[in-house]
Amino acid sequence: MVSVYKNNIISLLDVGARYGIHPSWKKFYGKANYYLIEADKIEAKRLKKKYKKFKNINIYNIALGKDCKNLYFTIFHNPAHSGFLRGKNISPLFWGERKVQNKITRTKKIQTISLNTFIKKNNIKFDFLKLDVEGFELVILNHGQDIFNNLLAARSEVSFCSIFESDKKTGNFSSIHDIFTRNNFTII
Repeated sequence: MVSVYKNNIISLLDVGARYGIHPSWKKFYGKANYYLIEADKIEAKRLKKKYKKFKNINIYNIALGKDCKNLYFTIFHNPAHSGFLRGKNISPLFWGERKVQNKITRTKKIQTISLNTFIKKNNIKFDFLKLDVEGFELVILNHGQDIFNNLLAARSEVSFCSIFESDKKTGNFSSIHDIFTRNNFTII
């Protein structure tokens, strides 16, 4: 495994990396290796082109979830809402003229791998984690407990009510909070 403090380089895992490195890391001036995971093939290709000159930025066109699960990944007119779950029409962002944002552009069947498998396969200890996968955070964390072995901090998108059309428990605040609390993390 790559050491957390080897050459004073930190490792950041960004799951749901649409648009590139998260703005919260743009002012970080230390040494870091970035691992960006993006399930949308077209977006991953764009990111590879955008960051091709950066040796410390690695782009993976994979989908995290449960090992060997075939799921339908939906790309919406507003690609930031794309994912495995479809949002409920409960937000003013999707009413009236803005409703076009929630229209499906394309759907693709893709196979997921677990976060644990990704960590083992790439032999990396991650210091920081960012999750923004439109309600799929809980699935990823439930199949990625190895991330907590070395993790220093995490940032995750959460919802405070049921906003996805799913009969399964999604990435709501209480479920995400429970996982982090069980792994001795505190919200700040």
